Amino acid sequence: MNAIYELDVKWKTLLTSENFLSGLTVNEFVTELSKDQALKQITSTGINTPGSQLKQLDAKPFIRTFESVLKELRRLQKETASKSGQLTQQVSQMELSHAKSIIHSHDQLKGIVQNYDQLDFKLSAVTQVVSPLGTKLEKSIKKKNAYIKSVELVSYYASFLENGECPELNKLTSSSDKREVGQGAVILKSLLILTKKLDTKSVSKTQEVTRVIEQQATAFEDRILEGFNEAYRESDYTRLHELAWILDIFNNGVNIIKNFTDKHQFFDESENFKPKESALFTNDLFKSELMNPDSHVLRYDQKVLDYIQSVFAVIKAESEIVANVFESKASNVMHLFIKKVFEEKLRPLVVFLLNSSLSLSSLAYIRSLHTYFSIINSSVKQLSEFLSSLKMDSDGKVSACLEKCWKNLFDDILFDRSKYFEIEKRTLESVLVQKASNFNMMFSGEIRPRNLANKLNEVTDFKSSPELKILTSRSGGRFSQLNLFLKNKFEKRFEHENPSNVSIPSMSPNTDHFTLSYIDLMIKCSVESLARVAELVPAIADEFTYELVEISLIGVIDSYIESALEVAYSQLNLVDIYREGNIKLDFLKFISTAAEMVSLVSAYIKSIVLPLLQNSPSIRRKVIALSNAYFKKCELLMNLLIVETSKILNHRFTLILAKQKKKDFLSKSQDFLDQDTETTTELVAVLGSVYNQSALYLKNRNLRSFLARIGHNLFDQLLNHYKKFQVSSTGGVIVTKDIIAIQTAVEEWNVGELNEKFATLRELSNLFTVQPELLTSLTKEGRLASLDRATIDEYISKREDYNQDGFINKFRASLRN
Repeated sequence: MNAIYELDVKWKTLLTSENFLSGLTVNEFVTELSKDQALKQITSTGINTPGSQLKQLDAKPFIRTFESVLKELRRLQKETASKSGQLTQQVSQMELSHAKSIIHSHDQLKGIVQNYDQLDFKLSAVTQVVSPLGTKLEKSIKKKNAYIKSVELVSYYASFLENGECPELNKLTSSSDKREVGQGAVILKSLLILTKKLDTKSVSKTQEVTRVIEQQATAFEDRILEGFNEAYRESDYTRLHELAWILDIFNNGVNIIKNFTDKHQFFDESENFKPKESALFTNDLFKSELMNPDSHVLRYDQKVLDYIQSVFAVIKAESEIVANVFESKASNVMHLFIKKVFEEKLRPLVVFLLNSSLSLSSLAYIRSLHTYFSIINSSVKQLSEFLSSLKMDSDGKVSACLEKCWKNLFDDILFDRSKYFEIEKRTLESVLVQKASNFNMMFSGEIRPRNLANKLNEVTDFKSSPELKILTSRSGGRFSQLNLFLKNKFEKRFEHENPSNVSIPSMSPNTDHFTLSYIDLMIKCSVESLARVAELVPAIADEFTYELVEISLIGVIDSYIESALEVAYSQLNLVDIYREGNIKLDFLKFISTAAEMVSLVSAYIKSIVLPLLQNSPSIRRKVIALSNAYFKKCELLMNLLIVETSKILNHRFTLILAKQKKKDFLSKSQDFLDQDTETTTELVAVLGSVYNQSALYLKNRNLRSFLARIGHNLFDQLLNHYKKFQVSSTGGVIVTKDIIAIQTAVEEWNVGELNEKFATLRELSNLFTVQPELLTSLTKEGRLASLDRATIDEYISKREDYNQDGFINKFRASLRN
């Protein structure tokens, strides 16, 4: 063991620059050093009692030990400082040496660059000298080759000139080796050019040579073309490729391409399918479904579909052959082939079928157009995907040609309004009018005068309403056109059914032809037109959509819903309020049905039309404005009907109340207390009938609005009615019973504000029966507290005892209290 005042070796090793503290912190080092020193003292003295350890420890070894540590640290500090100085000096020397190396390297690089520039200059000079020599050498080689070929060509020509034939050329052109045949084709092509240059009348033999060479060239090409056709029939694609390559060398393959397209067996063979064999001529069910406006499935003739698919199958099969046979010319061949297929196979078929369908009906025409467009479009897309996988269509030109041919097949129809869209509009217009025709013909007498619309014009300023103003500026002309159509149709039918021109009597309300199913059919027809436009002319579909929506709104709302409201108004005007018994309100059915129809049309606009116009906000706004105008007008017409109906009922109430006898409420007998007056009995019966009928025919807001209006009118009438009669104390009970009967009838309507009003009327009746001294307190409580004082005074003044002294004294006493 080391002496107590010397540092242990393990601590000295921790005080070196190589292993300073060995990862210990200063605090950890001091703590470990102290523990070690304390342990040494305990071990050397043999102290074992824990309590006496601290008292007997000697502080000197600790002090000496830490002094030794400080000594080592000072030594280490000096050593570290010395090394740091040395390293700093070395770094300075290295930086100086590095700077000198960079300066030296810069000078060397500058010399290298200068040497490179000189070398480049010398090389450019050599190139300028050598390049013309290379060009001259290349020209010389070409001239030599041309000379050799010219000599050979002249020898061939000389053979024709001397012998009338050239065996060497015949050997080449008739060889089984395609390369020799190709060489012969090049020679023959050159001879044709040469002989035309040498051909002169001054040397007659040159003309004979020209004729012989041309004959041999024609015979050579005919032989190759015949071989090509034979190889095609035998499906020998290797031979086809060789012959196409030879003729491509001979004349760029012009004739072989023309031969392939013009004499292709697909165009020569008799067709297995004739257009007149289509279902348009052979299937009556197909024709009827095609003309049925309620059948919205896209119908196609299976024979026509099979034939069109077979045509595209031929194009697909030939494209593979052409790609392998014609190679670089393959795209040109397919261009010609596709164009010819569309012009000679598809266009005549489509034109014939469309003309045939037009002879059936305009609906059959546009449906057939849509069908053939969809079928061919689908086939074109499939074929285009296939062609894009072929090497010959790497630039997409063949697919583009296919797309162009398909568009040319229909563009002259689709983008000529008279050939498509005008027919589309007229068809939708005609279908919608036809749907509404049964109803309009049934009630033509009520509809034609347009009394309700005229009434609305009287009470509404259309020009001041932004919503309604659009109707007067946009749809008036078209509406007149539809009305004229209906008028002519009605008159012809009526003249046929009534030769004597006897006027047709108005029919009773009948809603068999005014149902939601009709609106559903109309909306489906409109949706079909929209879908057709969206697919056939997507680029301009937004503009056409607005016009179709306008026609739909006119056909559905103007020509159908508003016509029904006109019928309702006409039936309303026929109601005889003076006739005994209950008033029939079955014409209200038109209002409830019309309200549901408007909701359906609104849903159609929101869920189908507006999503189609997401990319055209201006047209979308126009559709919304037009739709809102029609909906607003329908709402006003229905409200006007309710107002007019309430007026008639109000008049009926007035007539009933006018029957009230002056002495009905002056009775002294108790015998009348068990029954209502005749007037009230009749009024309650009418109220019950009105409620039962209106609840049957009206729904939701229309029902509540109607009941609230007639209830308010009735309340006002009753409020004034009971002011007209003197009432005895017994008569007061009768008044109360009457009011309770009426109140009970009205409470069945479940209209809150009416319940409040008639409850007020019920409290007013108490003014006839309460003791005089209680009148003042009664008028200050409940609903009477908020009632007009003049009305209360009028009711009190109708008491039979009003002018009696006893009443006056008691009433005045109540006022003082």
